[in-house]
Amino acid sequence: MVDKLPDDIELFGTSTCPYTAELCERLMWDGRDVIEYDVETDPAALARMLELTGGQRTVPVLVEDGQVRQVGWRGLGCIVGGGLQTPCRQSAPDTNVRSKDRPDAGTSPSRECV
Repeated sequence: MVDKLPDDIELFGTSTCPYTAELCERLMWDGRDVIEYDVETDPAALARMLELTGGQRTVPVLVEDGQVRQVGWRGLGCIVGGGLQTPCRQSAPDTNVRSKDRPDAGTSPSRECV
């Protein structure tokens, strides 16, 4: 796992969760630098995510300055557990999204996310 800096934005998710990819793309669109962790392939990242969320296994998890800012994306997320992922479950409504709506839905960031 990469050492994090105090103002880093961390994104815990999986390569197979569409909501992880959508949130990553949104952050990139907004010009945010993101450290990404795939909790399916990185046991240390999974352990840290579980510690930060109090054991919650829904991804994506957005962490800013060491604090969980949101779990899920637009009320949706995927559950990770025991090496298996249950795709796309409805989670609690996302009330912490601070980004503006994407002005051009046809344009995507140049960097590929998980």
